[in-house]
Amino acid sequence: CYGVIGRAFPGIEDDEPLDQYKKIVTDLSNGVDDRREIMTFNHPNLIHRACLPACMHTHHFNLLGDDLYLESYQRSSDYALGQPFNHFQV
Repeated sequence: CYGVIGRAFPGIEDDEPLDQYKKIVTDLSNGVDDRREIMTFNHPNLIHRACLPACMHTHHFNLLGDDLYLESYQRSSDYALGQPFNHFQV
């Protein structure tokens, strides 16, 4: 659902790929409040391979007490069709 960048973000040199989705869900489920809970679907070295860059490309998660906050960044939007569905996909 989240593609290679979301589920297997390339590591540095010999590092294992990072499953961004799994890391964020695990951290938030364990009550970890970290300003670095960011998921991105853009990789500067791979974006030229994409047919079309992701519209909703970066998501920032925060916990404040028992409340979860989400801030999303979007490069473009088909307002009538895309926008309502883009927010639910996260």
